[in-house]
Amino acid sequence: MTARKGTLLAVVLAATTPPGARAEDRPTFPGMSADTYQNFSEMIAGGIHGVGVPEAASCPPESASVHLRASRIGRACRGYYDRMMADGELSFGIGIGYLDPAVDGNSPNDRFLTIVDQLTTPCSSGVTFACGFERSDLYIRGGGGRRLDGTDFTVLTKRITYTDSGGRTRSTVVRVNVCNPYSASTVASVRTNQQTTCSAQFSQSLRYDDVTTYIGHSRYGGGPDFSPPLTTGTGEARHEDHDYYERTRPGVRRFFTPAALAPPASSTRARPDYKQLYMLSCSSAEHFGATVRTNAAAAGYGPDSFDFVGTRNPVDDDGTEALRLLDSIGTGTCASGIARDVRDSDDSRFSASATEGFQMIGRPPILDTRSLFNPGR
Repeated sequence: MTARKGTLLAVVLAATTPPGARAEDRPTFPGMSADTYQNFSEMIAGGIHGVGVPEAASCPPESASVHLRASRIGRACRGYYDRMMADGELSFGIGIGYLDPAVDGNSPNDRFLTIVDQLTTPCSSGVTFACGFERSDLYIRGGGGRRLDGTDFTVLTKRITYTDSGGRTRSTVVRVNVCNPYSASTVASVRTNQQTTCSAQFSQSLRYDDVTTYIGHSRYGGGPDFSPPLTTGTGEARHEDHDYYERTRPGVRRFFTPAALAPPASSTRARPDYKQLYMLSCSSAEHFGATVRTNAAAAGYGPDSFDFVGTRNPVDDDGTEALRLLDSIGTGTCASGIARDVRDSDDSRFSASATEGFQMIGRPPILDTRSLFNPGR
């Protein structure tokens, strides 16, 4: 059973974006300073980790916890799974980059529905991890305590049982946080709020989640992007402004600096002992690998504490690759198996949302996993 739980609220003063400003290009929430944006991201992290988790005994059989045993995990990676599970929680953040219906032919709403619908589906013999989650929808309150439209994000929770390499068994909380940057609102400020909320959700995931995944555009090396693209040309000739993204790299400057990869000094939450970042976007190994690894070290991660995994090819994503990745990790798969599972677009266990006009061209991610579970390599 995947009952919807009560909505958890955080409080932040509402703000507006100056006319003509593109919020995603500035390290702020619309109309806010960088410090306030950071605080906003921290609020989202607090909301995510404040969502209650059902007791294992209350889970019905179809969504009962997976019992993952380190003894069944390959020797090359079982120690890393022990580290991810050591605090009794396994956390995933999924960033869904913005797709412009006018340019891409579909929207991030498709990916969001694909992921959330599957994760809240009762478990079956074919899927034992990426299923059976309880869903909680959260939002932000603005000035006067009223709901700030366009600040929605979703947290999904369940419990599994993990037996580590030393034979110790514990109940482990699994949290998945995901945000849909698409808003059907006709109000520009609401659409901007939603895009920046997803930006802040991704920011907090980079700092605190064991596993962070991004699906969407690489923006020609510009980095993760949760807002409509900057375009040039008109009509059928309209396309992303390649020069702008290659020259300014706005997403890299926002998300992949040392400061962005580490919790702020004021935070009461610790970063993961062992972190994985998967960029399931076009040619991300080449675009971001060296920068992320260098800046993760500058952020204080040791040589065996941060894994970046990128793709070696152009990618067409539909959300199912994120589900295959989640299920692969949640069942204790090592590097070559994760690469195989993510690439397996013929995996009939997961299907994309049947939104009208949504179509996959068919280039699944080919992951560069040479350093996965061996990040000092």
